[in-house]
Amino acid sequence: GYWGFLLSRMGVDYVGFDLEESQEPFRDGVDDDCLERTWCKIHKGGPEVLTGTKYQNHTLMLCYPDDFENSEESLALQCLDNYQGDTIIHIGEIFGNTILDNPFGKSSDPNFQVSLAASFHKVLQIPLPSWPTSVDTLTVWKRTEYTDVDDILFKNIPEGENIELVMCCPDT
Repeated sequence: GYWGFLLSRMGVDYVGFDLEESQEPFRDGVDDDCLERTWCKIHKGGPEVLTGTKYQNHTLMLCYPDDFENSEESLALQCLDNYQGDTIIHIGEIFGNTILDNPFGKSSDPNFQVSLAASFHKVLQIPLPSWPTSVDTLTVWKRTEYTDVDDILFKNIPEGENIELVMCCPDT
């Protein structure tokens, strides 16, 4: 709810869903029961709310979507399969940005990450403050259109949506 609270304060039309409905939001960010409350209204709902066109013009924001506490299924992958819109925000670890031996990190299922990269292209990646055991980033993804050339599909990414490929660590 905190991300939704911040976005709402900036004028974003935020509609939040989780498998559990939130309690009454608390005010002013200070409350003795803050661990029992949320920052903004979160509606009860899962990936099924994304079917159809109701949220087609909304951005899908997934913040550490796969904890596998309630199910062995990937919530992120189910959301991706149902989402009809064009923009996804992923918050957490993503392929290659982790200190775990698993290159996909601990935020979202590897199958989700592969499907995301196949259907969308990354247009923004920024580091976030993280615990010492995490490498969290905020990434923004746009739906990719494909062009068929001689029965081979190529991504058709607009020129202004290409991320620079040059990366270099400070000690190089």
